[in-house]
Amino acid sequence: MEVNMRLNSKISLIIIPLITIPLFLVGVYSYYLLWHKNMDNSHTQLEYYVNHLKKHVNEQLTESTITLKTLAKDSLVKQYLLTENEADRYMLMQKPMLSKLSSIQQSNPKLREISLLLPNGYEELRISNRNSVNYTEDESESGFFKAMQKKHAGFYYFVDKDPDINQYVMYISTPVIFRDRTRDTFTTRPQVRGYLTATFELEPLLFPQIPAPWDKGSTFLSGNDRIYLSHSTQNQDPIQDHSLQPLQDLPVNQWSSTSVNNHKVQHFSVELTDGLVFHIYIPESILLASSLSINSFILALAALMLIISVPLMLKLFRRHVLHPIDTLNQALDQLKCNGTVPNLQTTTSDELNKLVASFNHINTELYRSNQRIRNLAYIDTLTGLPNRTLFQRNLLRAIDYAEREHEMLALLYLDLDNFKYVNDNMGHATGDTLLQTIANILRESLRTDDMATRVGDDDPKSLDQNERDNFSRLGGDEFTILLPHLKAPYQAGLIAERIIDAINRPIPIGDHTVYITASIGIALWTDDTNDSEELVTCADQAMYQAKQSGKNKYCYYSPTISKQTKERAKIEQRLYQATERGCFEVHYQPIVDSMDLKIQSYEALIRWNDEELGFVPPDKFIHIAEENGLIMRIGLWIITNVCAQIQQWHKAGYSNFKVGINLSALQVNNADIVKEIETSVKHYDIPYESLYVELTESSVIKGDEQVMRNLRKLREIGIHVALDDFGTGYSSLGYLRTLPIDILKIDRAFIKDLHEGNNSTILSAIVTMAHALHMKVVVEGIEEHEQLQYLPQKSSVLIQGYLFSPPKPAEEAIQLLKGQHEIEERLNEPHNR
Repeated sequence: MEVNMRLNSKISLIIIPLITIPLFLVGVYSYYLLWHKNMDNSHTQLEYYVNHLKKHVNEQLTESTITLKTLAKDSLVKQYLLTENEADRYMLMQKPMLSKLSSIQQSNPKLREISLLLPNGYEELRISNRNSVNYTEDESESGFFKAMQKKHAGFYYFVDKDPDINQYVMYISTPVIFRDRTRDTFTTRPQVRGYLTATFELEPLLFPQIPAPWDKGSTFLSGNDRIYLSHSTQNQDPIQDHSLQPLQDLPVNQWSSTSVNNHKVQHFSVELTDGLVFHIYIPESILLASSLSINSFILALAALMLIISVPLMLKLFRRHVLHPIDTLNQALDQLKCNGTVPNLQTTTSDELNKLVASFNHINTELYRSNQRIRNLAYIDTLTGLPNRTLFQRNLLRAIDYAEREHEMLALLYLDLDNFKYVNDNMGHATGDTLLQTIANILRESLRTDDMATRVGDDDPKSLDQNERDNFSRLGGDEFTILLPHLKAPYQAGLIAERIIDAINRPIPIGDHTVYITASIGIALWTDDTNDSEELVTCADQAMYQAKQSGKNKYCYYSPTISKQTKERAKIEQRLYQATERGCFEVHYQPIVDSMDLKIQSYEALIRWNDEELGFVPPDKFIHIAEENGLIMRIGLWIITNVCAQIQQWHKAGYSNFKVGINLSALQVNNADIVKEIETSVKHYDIPYESLYVELTESSVIKGDEQVMRNLRKLREIGIHVALDDFGTGYSSLGYLRTLPIDILKIDRAFIKDLHEGNNSTILSAIVTMAHALHMKVVVEGIEEHEQLQYLPQKSSVLIQGYLFSPPKPAEEAIQLLKGQHEIEERLNEPHNR
């Protein structure tokens, strides 16, 4: 029994959570599911009501339009208007006309008034179903008549306040146009003889034609930035027009969640006619009231199930698990005493497997339903991108990931330039298609490495593919892009520029070709802010700064960009322009023989003097060019420039030297580098032997197959290969023996302290071993006379440094060949060896 008590306690701790937690989760999830289901049903009912109302209004307007159209062609109307004598018109024609208008009104009692106006605005005839005073018969100054005069044909709808009843009404009017056959010739154009006008009272037309399927809901009618009338169901406090003003700016034909007088409401609107919009809004608490009782019942039922099932399960477990264990223990005791074992009856657990299978089936169905609800709640239906709600969640997830991994995160806020022009001039359908196209452009222009890890990848089962997208549509023409895993801020600018270039192209949409641009604001986490809302604000402000700067560009949030980032971005921007225009120079530094002090070769070194930045040292822009790929174009420019310069020197009679060109790791790993060099050499008709290439240890020491293949091809055509900066990297002569290297250049850092310790002995050993490997040796960084005495005395070593000459333009560098004696005199000073 002691064992039994211990197991009882353990099993209770296991069984209770296993039962309570799943039931609780199912209850909560069911609550959540019903909540959304009820909201969807309410939306469907309200949309049906609004669309039915629109249909009713259109039927009334169509019926009235047909009536006026028929009346305008009636011979009695024409005869009345052609009767010029006013007395004859009133005595002979007025009574039949009034009778006709009255019969028309009786057939359509919703028409409050039918009137006939002369071309000068005088109300000639009027029939009304209300005993209201006609304050004026001169309508020439009224708003609807002035608008009507501009309509030369067809029908015109106008909403204005009727001074006779001091209420908003809808005027439907059409001009009566015909030719006086008794006077006019056949070629005379028909003239406007008058205007027929029908008037509807808005409130009987709209409220309440169909019973509203809700309680405490409200509606109002707006147009031309005005609210014509509003209506609330019983027990609803009246809403002031200024409180409803913001609702006019919400999208038409879609549900929006907003606030009115600090109450959360759901809003939907539909356009009845041109410029006339019918709005409906209702508190969310009312929409969900019917589901609260069901949800409460479900939660109560779940709680009741917990209270009943837990004790029952514990009792059953004691009976079917603990009791057999006790029986087995008694049987073992009996076995020890008697040597015999009684027959034991056992039970199976097949029902548990069935229960698990049933639960899995239920869980799968619930998961699928949840995914469908997610798409409705989090995905923009027009573009298929995450909407604002999902963006906020993805932003928090991305920030959490960036903080956890100590990585940089950028937010790009994109807004289309002049999108309103497309909507206004090409139609909303074209605008919608354009937004869908922009969404596709975003998907295509963002490479996989830009999106290396989508937010939400730590929980892949919780989100579908669209929900894990790093870009979203906030609404209108505004998009956001989250860029995780950035190494430096400038990378966000490169991606923004790529997106801008992708958008700034002709976009064919139906019969139109749309030209659109985009402005992008960039904010960095945590350089600019460590608050998610402020990050969006910063990116938004940066976007507007880009628009103010001329649009079609991107802009960083400027207050917190570091000086280094600004400088780099500026250098990179100018570097693109310099590469396009070839705004570089090549300087040449001589390399002399240590024995006869004659110039043996030159090293070609790039220099950049920018109009805005001034002189930019190579160590500030070369690595940028390597990172963004510009080094390929710059390198080709240097090869072409150097070959052209060698041709000029050869024509001038200077040909007994070589020129070394530095190749970056990207260039030497490029399969076309040999072809590019061959093309330039052949174009300028110079010997291959007049060139050699220099590579750093890091670019060649790994021995990539493509690199080795390129170096071997260069040597085959007669171009030597020099290993630059030896002594700062791997520095293994044994390994260098396997590389296709002709010249070994010892870095200036290695010989800086030659006078200390055994450095000169080590240098001599390196020179000896390099010569044994049939390599020439160049010692770089010779700047002082004292350094010369530590060089090997009997070995031919090439030396390079400011002691002889700094890098100089081609015109000055070639003059050194003419003045070799000047070098000898400077080297033969008292401290020379």
